[in-house]
Amino acid sequence: MQNRPLIALCLAVLAAVLIIVAGKSCAEDINRINKRTQSTKSTINPDDLLTNSPTPPTLPLTTATAPDPEQYVVVTNMIGEVIQTIPITTEEVTEQQYATVTDLLGDPIGLVPIDPDEMPTTTLSILEQYEATRASMEAAERAEHPTTAEPTTVLRTDFTIVLN
Repeated sequence: MQNRPLIALCLAVLAAVLIIVAGKSCAEDINRINKRTQSTKSTINPDDLLTNSPTPPTLPLTTATAPDPEQYVVVTNMIGEVIQTIPITTEEVTEQQYATVTDLLGDPIGLVPIDPDEMPTTTLSILEQYEATRASMEAAERAEHPTTAEPTTVLRTDFTIVLN
């Protein structure tokens, strides 16, 4: 029983030594790999590729007349060649409206797009919504089960109670 703390301490020291040795080994491997990749790296100048290559790359030659800038958007590449022309539309751009979605605590979670045609004009509280739903359910129930007038019972005032 008295040897257990001593054995636990020896195992802890052994584990710490193994961790230190493994860390140094990993660090040495990383340094060796970094030195190897740095020695193989070389800087390449893009101009050297154009002048030293056996066949210089040729750029496609296209000539196009630019369309009217008021009716089209002209897309060109880095050289200045026309790649694409996009017609400008004069449609009215409508702005998309979003509703904020919140959790039970009132913290915003996200945004949901709203269709302007489906947007409610008034907002009811939870109590008002409940009362409106309850009133419509009661009206539907009354329509299904019409109430009939029951004859009211009139008690006579001139009666006697006989007790034995």
